[in-house]
Amino acid sequence: LKVMEARATEHIQEAINFETVVVCTRRSETTIEPLFEELAERVDVSRPLSEQPSPYAKALHVPLESLLEVHQAVSHAFAKLSSNDTVLKRGCPGYPERAVDDPYAPRFLYARGEVGLLDSSTVAVIGTRNPSGEAKRNAHQATLALLEAGYSVCSGLALGTDGVAHLACLAAGKPTIAVIGTSLLESYPAQHAALQAKIAETGLVITRFSPAATTQKWFFLLRNRLMSSLSVASLVVEDRDGGGAVHQA
Repeated sequence: LKVMEARATEHIQEAINFETVVVCTRRSETTIEPLFEELAERVDVSRPLSEQPSPYAKALHVPLESLLEVHQAVSHAFAKLSSNDTVLKRGCPGYPERAVDDPYAPRFLYARGEVGLLDSSTVAVIGTRNPSGEAKRNAHQATLALLEAGYSVCSGLALGTDGVAHLACLAAGKPTIAVIGTSLLESYPAQHAALQAKIAETGLVITRFSPAATTQKWFFLLRNRLMSSLSVASLVVEDRDGGGAVHQA
């Protein structure tokens, strides 16, 4: 247990340092990873950046004071995570193997709930936010059929089809996985805040976005990409508007 706790602490601190670099440079995680790897060859990135700020400031070409201000703000955001939340690092135990196959697999995932569900065979049930009555019935029936066949069901916690799939799992007494497009500290849409909390209690809520991330519209496309990589298949029940479900497919 002590070894697991030590690893979790190490991942959290490295995630804080990584997010600090992302915020300071205002560049994407994928773009910044090579630079962070170079830094990792010179400094221990599992230790607080505040203990060794100079190499970071030099590599990023930012004033030391600005770097430390950003690090403090990012650390404050991470402090809002629950003590039961989990930070999963790519390449380390617990990080879902299927997601690693995605060339854009995030360096860190943030999870609340039963992370063991990531080892199950999961099918994403997705579709429009404004499903027809027939689509709602199909989403509900498909979810129950998948559960009966031994699959776990995940979705994106959006209104419409996603909500139907999640609620069908809960009504059947089965856990469900919500792959969200915000940090664990937020709920989107606000109408699903209670549903998100319920899923975290009995299943799993997972995201690629750190507590310090400011939610952007394009985050939800990355959410769909992560959901696809976590799943063995995606079932698009209905999508009339060419939205996220089509992108995921």
